[in-house]
Order: sequence, then C-alpha cells, then structure tokens
Amino acid sequence: MNKKFIFSIFAITLIIVACTSKKSPFGIQYDYIIESDTLLNVFSFTESYEDSIKNYYEDPTIVVGSFHDVIAKGVFRFLSLPDTTWLDSISQINTCKIRIVKRNQLGDDFNIQINKLQKQWLESTVIWDTLNNYIGEEIQTFSTAVDTSLGDTITFSFDKTVVENWIEQDTINYGIIFSAPEITNNFAEFYSAETDYAPQLQIIYTKSTGSLDTLFYDVSKDAYIAKNNNNSSLDYGAIANLPPTRMRFSLDKDSLVNLLINAISDSFPNPDPEKISINYAELIFDSTCIDSSFNSSIYLDIKPYYIIDTLDVSYSSVSGSSISDFDEDEEFFKVNITGITQGILRDSFEYNQFLLKSVYENIDFSFLRFSEDFNPKLRILFTYNIETGTTNSTNLTN
Repeated sequence: MNKKFIFSIFAITLIIVACTSKKSPFGIQYDYIIESDTLLNVFSFTESYEDSIKNYYEDPTIVVGSFHDVIAKGVFRFLSLPDTTWLDSISQINTCKIRIVKRNQLGDDFNIQINKLQKQWLESTVIWDTLNNYIGEEIQTFSTAVDTSLGDTITFSFDKTVVENWIEQDTINYGIIFSAPEITNNFAEFYSAETDYAPQLQIIYTKSTGSLDTLFYDVSKDAYIAKNNNNSSLDYGAIANLPPTRMRFSLDKDSLVNLLINAISDSFPNPDPEKISINYAELIFDSTCIDSSFNSSIYLDIKPYYIIDTLDVSYSSVSGSSISDFDEDEEFFKVNITGITQGILRDSFEYNQFLLKSVYENIDFSFLRFSEDFNPKLRILFTYNIETGTTNSTNLTN
C-alpha cells in the first residue's frame, strides 16, 4: 500500500451546472455549482499515527480486553461503605454481589479476572505506568455473558471477605482491577460511574433481628488503564479512540488557488487571487471511503486541528472549523475545515498541514479505517470581489 496515497480533489476541467444572479448593495452575486472531471492534488494524505495513551477524566466507558495491540483494564473503588460499628451491629454478611451494565462487546463472551489493587490512585491521573505494577492477588473471575432477562446487566457474586476487609481496614481499600489476560482482539465495554448505569456493590446481610436486608453502593471511583504495544506511524488512513489515532494532511495552497481561479476565469478573465475570500469549506466522506470500522455510535465525532509543529505534531484548534456532522440517511459525514482553509490561504500558519482526530479519544475502541483510494469530496463557498463592487459567490461540489 502506498503510504503517500493521494487525498484527491476533482478540479481542473470545470463544468458550470447552475448559475443564478441577483443584485445587491455590493453588486451582482453569482452562485455556481461546479463539478470537475480531472484530479488535482489539493489535499494530500501524509500519515496516520498513534499517540500515547493518557488519562481522560470522567469517561463514560470502562474498557476491558485487547484490540489492535492495546491492552485495557478497568479499575474500581467502593469507598462509601458502612463502618465497623455497623458490622458489629448485624448478625452477618451473607453474600455480596457486583452489578455492572455492558455497553458493547466485540466478539464472544469471555472471562474477566478480578485482582486486588495495592496502591492509592486517582481517577484524574491514573495511567498504566503508575498502577500496573501494583496488581495484587487474584480474587475471582466472572463471565461477560448477560442474563437476557435483565437486558445488558451482569450480576455476579463477589467475595464477601474482601468487602469485610474494606470495612475493617478502609485506609488500605485501594479497590480492584478487571483484566482479561487470556484474551486477544476481543473486549467488553461497561458503563462507568459517569452514567446512569454505574457499577454497583450489593451487600446482603442478616440483621440482629434475624431478617434479611440489602445495602446498595454505587462505585465511588472508576477508570481504565491501557497500554499501546505498537506506537508507530501507520501506512493507511485511520482515526481511532484507542489508541488515539489521528490522520494528518497537507494542503497545497497554489493548487487550491488555481482551482478557484479556474472556476471564475470564464466570467472574469485574469482574476486576481488576492480578491478571493473563502466563506466555507468542508470535506465530505461517504460510505465508499470506509474500509472497516467499529463504532459505539454510527460514526466518530471528528474535529480538525491545524498543525503548529511538524516534528512533534503539535496542533491547535482554530475558529471556524468544527466537529463533524453525520447524515444517517445519506450515509456520509462532513468535517468543517473553513478556518483552516482560510488561514492557509492567508499565510496565517507556518505549516500548511492539519489533522483530523476523534473528539473522544480514549473513550473506547471505536475506530474508522479508510480505503486505500478513498476520495472524499470538497465543498467550497467563496467570494470574488472586483473593483466595481460585483461579488461572485461560487459553490464547489466535487
């Protein structure tokens, strides 16, 4: 596969499909719908690359399993438990259960292993390197299979001695970790404490009077840690949440200007490039652009950023470029790159490069892999201002 395959725009030979005009205080406005039948390399795909996996606070998903060379484990702490006075006042704890709700699963059901944790951790900072060496003894396992009568809910018995120890020694209650050490290319996603389906601990106990009762405790803190085993540049186009994977592009300013000049040259001979203003620009991807995907929703939410350093691929958001818009009926999604296109044509940026990335990196294993010869469309609305005050607005749909 050619690593530098072209993100192509049809552009050289232009055909005017429709033309309307009207007078305004600024002159005559022209709306053109333009098609093209010759390739022009306005945008070039540079690379997709995988970034390091970091902590993203307050994710709605807990991921456990392995996929695309990434291992993910979920961590949980139940802290708001009764104290030792309560434990002394009851007859006994009969059983304990944990209830979790499954959000997604890639393949067949599998077993998840539960281990104790032996180190303090915070939701907002925990990552693989700070916690993975502090995994203690195995407690038990449970299956990702759900009880169909309970929808996507999984409820399993949990070692009651662990809960008793949490109550008696709350200062060393570091919680538990879910992992799937025997699994490759399969994973399950569970709803986290940031949702209405938070993991829950249930304590079924016998009162001093002899009657049974149950206490319910939603998880106090949860997160997941992940490790990327293949930190590299990819030879195909991809955008993914986990590991964070971005698509990087170059924009050829001269080619884009030539495209716009060709669009208006019939009406305005020898047009001046300095009088061209970009009003709107968007990339349109349809189903033919996608080779394969896994998505918790239909498509990823994708946002463009301009690149401020090409060596470490530092990037920044820019006004006028926004999150993708997905059209389910027409099976395409659009990414607004107006601000980036305007900035490049005005020479506002040091580099004529930008990237597309998911808004919710690290949330789950959702990804899009693009076809080798994917050709998204480019739609541009621009204005050509001439000295007489006439305005020529052109809508390019390629």
